[in-house]
Amino acid sequence: MDGEFHFHNLRLGFDAFQRQPWHRATRDPVHSTAEACFQDTIRQCIGASAFQKPGADWVGDRTPRLLEVLLPGAPTLSSCGTAGMSR
Repeated sequence: MDGEFHFHNLRLGFDAFQRQPWHRATRDPVHSTAEACFQDTIRQCIGASAFQKPGADWVGDRTPRLLEVLLPGAPTLSSCGTAGMSR
């Protein structure tokens, strides 16, 4: 990868959108749809960067925050390689 995404900034924006008590996004189905769109945005951004490494087996992000916090179920690779992979 070349660079970092800092998806936590995107999370802050979605949280502000979903937490205003008077806003429709505090209730379903808008709330759950917005959350699904947030997670899809992360997947799409990471996937879009795959063209930089066409032979890569894995595509990911060097985000300062574990991706699994923002995208539940995302695999995490440790700095030691795939031996530290967890779900």
